[in-house]
Amino acid sequence: MYLQALQRDIESHSKIVSAVLKLCEHLQSDKRACNNESETDSLQLVAFNLERRWHAIWLQSLEWQCRLEEAISSGKVRKKVLNILKVKFIA
Repeated sequence: MYLQALQRDIESHSKIVSAVLKLCEHLQSDKRACNNESETDSLQLVAFNLERRWHAIWLQSLEWQCRLEEAISSGKVRKKVLNILKVKFIA
């Protein structure tokens, strides 16, 4: 279903975000990449903010998924609403 496709997309992006965070860690320890403490601190802040933002997106997606599953199981969601979700999130 569309919710599952959306969740798979988010999970695949999680792998990309994780790879970027590992690269940031590697760059922080590389003296050629970060010439001074200011550059290292800046890179650390960027990595921290990326991780924090991605975690918030991931949590919000789980919340949406739970709400939609509850609505579907209770019969409150019609086919039209699912079609709207399809257009907004899958297209």
